[in-house]
Amino acid sequence: MLLLTFVLVSLDVRQFFHGTRLDMIAIGSAEIYTYSAAWLFFGIGLLFLGTLRHNDLIRVASLPVILLTVAKVFLYDASALTGLWRGAGAFLLLPRPLSPIRKLVLFTICI
Repeated sequence: MLLLTFVLVSLDVRQFFHGTRLDMIAIGSAEIYTYSAAWLFFGIGLLFLGTLRHNDLIRVASLPVILLTVAKVFLYDASALTGLWRGAGAFLLLPRPLSPIRKLVLFTICI
């Protein structure tokens, strides 16, 4: 059931971008990032639902969805970034002890 719902979420994103022509091969970067966002919201929704219902099975089922999404973002989505976006993305992944430095640099970039 989890796999079918995951496929449904993915097909909903596909239909949003392509309408009734789901067999089109071209996939834009906005669609790729929307898959990541939809999958993450689906995983967080499962985690939230499992917590509300006190159901360990649903909570544990959210883990592979969230891990798959994080892996896709780091391995696929981040590889498409170029230039300043790639540097900023790598900089945001710095370990927590460097957080004050990260905030300072981000504040400086935003000004």
